[in-house]
Amino acid sequence: MILKPDYNYNVYYPLHDKICAFAAGELTKYLSQVFAGKIRITIHDIHDKKQTDNAQTAIIVLNPQNGNKFTKDRFLLKIDQTEIEISGSNSRSILSGVYVFLEQCGCIWSRPGIDTIPRKKFIFLHTEKFAYTALLDYRGFYIDSCAIETDENFAVKVIDWLTKKRGNYLLVSVNFFTVFKPYITEALQARGIILEAGHHGFVNFVDPEKHFSRHPEWFSYVNGERAKGKRLLNMLHNSQLCSANAQGLDYYAGALCEFLEKNQEIDILGIIPNDGFGWCECGLCREIEGAPIPNPLFSGENEQFGYSAGRRYHTIVNHAARVLKKTFPHKKASFWAYHAMIMPSEFVSAFPDNLVLSGLALYQRCYTHALANPVCCRAPHHLNYAFTEIIEKWKKAFTGDIIIYEYYAKYAWLSLPKIMPDIIRTDLEYFCKSGISGIQTMAEKTPWQIYEINLAAMFGFSWESGQKISAKQLLKNYSREVFPGNNKPFFEILQAVNGVMRHFGLLGGRYPGPVINKGIKTLKSCMIRAARMQKKITDKKNTGFLLLKIYILNLRYTIMHFQSNNIMFKLCSRGLSGQERTLLLKALLSDEKKIMHYIQKIKSSGAILYSGFIDERLARRYQELQKLLAGNQTPDVKTVRQIYEKYYF
Repeated sequence: MILKPDYNYNVYYPLHDKICAFAAGELTKYLSQVFAGKIRITIHDIHDKKQTDNAQTAIIVLNPQNGNKFTKDRFLLKIDQTEIEISGSNSRSILSGVYVFLEQCGCIWSRPGIDTIPRKKFIFLHTEKFAYTALLDYRGFYIDSCAIETDENFAVKVIDWLTKKRGNYLLVSVNFFTVFKPYITEALQARGIILEAGHHGFVNFVDPEKHFSRHPEWFSYVNGERAKGKRLLNMLHNSQLCSANAQGLDYYAGALCEFLEKNQEIDILGIIPNDGFGWCECGLCREIEGAPIPNPLFSGENEQFGYSAGRRYHTIVNHAARVLKKTFPHKKASFWAYHAMIMPSEFVSAFPDNLVLSGLALYQRCYTHALANPVCCRAPHHLNYAFTEIIEKWKKAFTGDIIIYEYYAKYAWLSLPKIMPDIIRTDLEYFCKSGISGIQTMAEKTPWQIYEINLAAMFGFSWESGQKISAKQLLKNYSREVFPGNNKPFFEILQAVNGVMRHFGLLGGRYPGPVINKGIKTLKSCMIRAARMQKKITDKKNTGFLLLKIYILNLRYTIMHFQSNNIMFKLCSRGLSGQERTLLLKALLSDEKKIMHYIQKIKSSGAILYSGFIDERLARRYQELQKLLAGNQTPDVKTVRQIYEKYYF
């Protein structure tokens, strides 16, 4: 089939369908850009479809079935000599099919707010069928309670990008929902995206600043007194609700209902604790919790009351979810499983059927290996085997949907380039086979380009078609999209960085010392090659030029971290005198200071996530190392390692 700019384009779809109308608008927008001018598109109701023998008329049919937002996404793109038909399980699937068709026409969805559109005099399309089926029912991003650099304008661009990558879900923190709502509502509804409002947030409904003075009994009893908690990074930490106080739980459930009444566009509302610990230790809550639930993540700490809060949390979830179901029978509610609440309790069997486990969080997992890799057994920093056990326990205990809460762009990596499409591919294969319903990971504006490969891999590998390509092929495809001409050097840079960072589950004492010198040498070579590529690009506004600029800055930053770690390994090696260790500690402090200065230099470049998070952590590490030096004692090897591990978590 050949498409030309002077053809007549007849587009048929159900005219009452707003998502199909948006899809038709996207067809018009991008085909016009490809042909560098306006094209003649006529819209018809699908029931009025007519055949044509006119060689200069193209028929495009958008044919959705009656599925809703929660129907599994699948679509068929069929191209013959005169007609293009996209049929799908729901209207959102039609939009996904339109974007795949536009990809066939050469369009590339580079990153949020940036599309790469070719200019063509005609488009040649092979006569064939493309069948696409999502392997996971939820595929999306979360804008978490920190929302460090994700503002409302960027959130709209994220919605657009995740839809083009065939995602279908967005979790927005209730902390920012009312601010984001005027910007994101139209974008979400036009695309049929599932919207959850949640994340850490008891405080958003029962704020101790408003209620503690009159009702201290609603809040956690910790260390012998009722606790108001502490604010940190837009969140309340270390105070929860008292699970045994009926009046407090009723107020909380009522506040959830009031919020949902005012925000009917929400599909799923979260019943999510405040961050940190601070679970109530009053006598009645102790009775509710009972004996600790065995937790494979904390094998040495199982018996501590604070490390098992599942029954207390599940009591709150059950109460609030039942009230929500009675008031809003067609809406869903969600809860999380993480840290002290990561294990299912026997209370889960009594949960109402409106609940989704939207955040089974894998925070402590190892990213040196895929989750189900048998190499990751029960060792202090290899907890993946424990997480697979936890997933299996939840599958047996809970009959609702389970969404994995992943960290494929983790804050604690301090913006170091941990790209891992191979690990993500294997993870997604495991999740799909295990009966997991969905996956989500974080979205921040910077350093988007550094972790973009991970984000694209997550969406791509969560479809049946994506599982047919290798991680290596995904890197090749990405390189070709960014550098349509000579993409081989950039692909080789990505391969090399992937190889170096494979060992980087965490830096500090957990990065293998024997390979760190080789890693520094490889990263320096990558930085030189990237600079050579950049010199050949004359257009300074070119997407590839800007990407290379960010990579060069980020690689230099990464090398500085590796060099600092190299000194740390030398300091911790055996056979050194006290004087040698002191000299190495001084050198380590000098390197740490250089890193902090460099962060200030590049903080607005997009190469790192500058938030107060990175520099604050490095400053605290620097201060602790300074104390060691000021003590006029031989630096203690164990203490140095602990400091490093403490600030790379």
